[in-house]
Amino acid sequence: MAYQSIGIGSAPDDGTGDTLRIGADKINDNFVEIYTKLGNASLLSSGISATATVVTLTNPVITGPTISGVVGGTQTSATITTLATTTVNGTNINAGGLALAEGSITDSTGAIDFGNEDLTTTGTITAGTLAMTGATFS
Repeated sequence: MAYQSIGIGSAPDDGTGDTLRIGADKINDNFVEIYTKLGNASLLSSGISATATVVTLTNPVITGPTISGVVGGTQTSATITTLATTTVNGTNINAGGLALAEGSITDSTGAIDFGNEDLTTTGTITAGTLAMTGATFS
């Protein structure tokens, strides 16, 4: 339904505007449309809801975000910036490349497994204990 404006006439009491009943009906119809979009008379939605595939926000400020229920998708490039700690809860994180700017990788059990992959560094490796099987040094 399109917005319905109330006809107020050309001049006071000239008889060209909407009657009281028709004006009140238009007000009712306009509010019904608003309540239909936001919820119902007792349960109005206060958040943002989007059904579009792409939602673009220009210069948004997001406070206290919680992102949940993300199952999968394709992202060509993304940057996550935080001032404190970012926690990712999951079983596996698969990345083609991972770059840490003065960061570290830690595991609560003390064991980090790289599987059957190479580990390369231009820095220094420091270990409390080093145990290697089938090691080759060159």
